[in-house]
Amino acid sequence: MDDPVAGKLGVRKAIAYLLDREALVNKVYEDTATPLYSIVPAGVTGHNTAFFDRYGARPSRTKAAAALRAEGITGKVKLTLWSTPSRYGPATDQEFRAIAQQLNASGLFDATVKSVAYDQYEKDIAKGKYGVYV
Repeated sequence: MDDPVAGKLGVRKAIAYLLDREALVNKVYEDTATPLYSIVPAGVTGHNTAFFDRYGARPSRTKAAAALRAEGITGKVKLTLWSTPSRYGPATDQEFRAIAQQLNASGLFDATVKSVAYDQYEKDIAKGKYGVYV
């Protein structure tokens, strides 16, 4: 990954350590889903609990800060989360806003959410414009 921020492994690890998946399910999806600890949902072949096994069930600011320090990052990480609710629905922006709030609450990130129309979004993804996107 060539993105100057999301391309750093320590940044991606810090994000994974800070995500409160239970809170996302409760707040955004009103308990109509279960926390996802894998890229592949439960019930689908290939599902595992890789994120749970590596990053745990609860957020850890201590581990997130250590991941950033190991990457040589000492200040707040400026990060933009990109989405397109016109393609994936309004919950996409809600979820990204909740994630940004979680990251910012740690004091380790300065995260914002931006969304664009799907046609532009698709072109920008092809150009590699976004570091973090749905």
